[in-house]
Amino acid sequence: MRNCFSKSRSRPTRKLDHGSFKINAARHCNTGTLTTAGYGTALGIVRLLHAQGSLDRVYFTETRPYNQGARLTAYELLTEEIPAQLVCDSAVSALLRSDPMIRAIVVGADRVAANGDTANKIGTYQLAITARYHGCQFIVAAPTTSVDLYTKLGADIVIEERDEAEILVQTGFERQGVLEGRLERVEVQVAPVGTRAWNPSFDVTPAELISAIVTERGIVVKQSDASEFDMNRGGSERMAQKYERNQDASIYVGNLDDRVTDELLWELMVQAGPVVGVHLPKDRVTQSTQGYGFVEFQTEADAQYAVQVMNMVKLFGKPMRINMSAQDRRTQDIGAKLFIGNLDPTIDDKLLYDTFGTFGPMVQMPHCARDQVSGNARGFAFVSYASFEAADAAIQAMDGQYLANKQINVQYAFKKDAKGERHGSAAER
Repeated sequence: MRNCFSKSRSRPTRKLDHGSFKINAARHCNTGTLTTAGYGTALGIVRLLHAQGSLDRVYFTETRPYNQGARLTAYELLTEEIPAQLVCDSAVSALLRSDPMIRAIVVGADRVAANGDTANKIGTYQLAITARYHGCQFIVAAPTTSVDLYTKLGADIVIEERDEAEILVQTGFERQGVLEGRLERVEVQVAPVGTRAWNPSFDVTPAELISAIVTERGIVVKQSDASEFDMNRGGSERMAQKYERNQDASIYVGNLDDRVTDELLWELMVQAGPVVGVHLPKDRVTQSTQGYGFVEFQTEADAQYAVQVMNMVKLFGKPMRINMSAQDRRTQDIGAKLFIGNLDPTIDDKLLYDTFGTFGPMVQMPHCARDQVSGNARGFAFVSYASFEAADAAIQAMDGQYLANKQINVQYAFKKDAKGERHGSAAER
């Protein structure tokens, strides 16, 4: 972590007998064990400096309007017995002017774009501005899962606007009750009733104002004379390798409406598990989306869960067709393809998926054949499984059964290039 503070300012430092020095630091919001995991991100740097004996004191902001600093960071610093002082969000500039030993402001990140632009808790941007004016290092600490290589610029990050009441009303514990050992939560109306408020949850700090980005895989710095980071190259090569290793944790999302954006798909898929990145391919000329995309999750288990719970969910009235993208490459040619005949016209792809998906994972969504001109159902469909065992189980259980009051027949489909020969042969297996 010493590399983060290598550019010293022309300010006095407190000398120690053994020739080293201690620094002061400032931080914003909460990025410790309570909100991240394990050692923490930005607060993890503070903990490490304290453990190494390199930290004299840390200042931390209250982090309005929800006071994560005053409520959460304060608790963690007290618990770890790290020398610390709470300051108002609006006092940081005055603090930097009054304390020349503050060498760095360390913050976390909710998302880091490919150029290093960083979205974080509201108030981060103004801290970066005052850090630059006072010659102070501004360090972003975040896990690689917060680095979104598919988002090119910070301007592409959609900022959530939250309820006005978070600004207009303060919550906390009644003071006398705390002193007496009782926790009684109360709400206090701060502003007059009828006051309007603007309450963005995050802001975006331009990469130009950031000194370094610290991840669990290393420290990313800018190239000489560059104003932005290149998160795809240089110090982030290990992150690129991570993306290559996690291709098995990616899903394919098809049948998307052209109104679907990367941000919308991200917000939807994060309900199923931690999302690493979202990519919607665009036409090079028109820049319009192509009706499909890819979502990468932190683990393959998360991706498989997303396929189970999100497949055929409607977005702008269109059911998404989702399957494991890496699984397609591994299993598309195994031949476990079934023909489903004598289907009622009301049967659709989703009903087939719900019915036949119980026998095993599918390579792709079931496909009900339709007339290309009229769009009317043709009474048959195809289902492709990832294994012959799943296909055999489906035939055994469903052949001759009734679906929508019609007896269906289920068997292996004919091969395209072999007249009269069906899939499922001993040779294919």
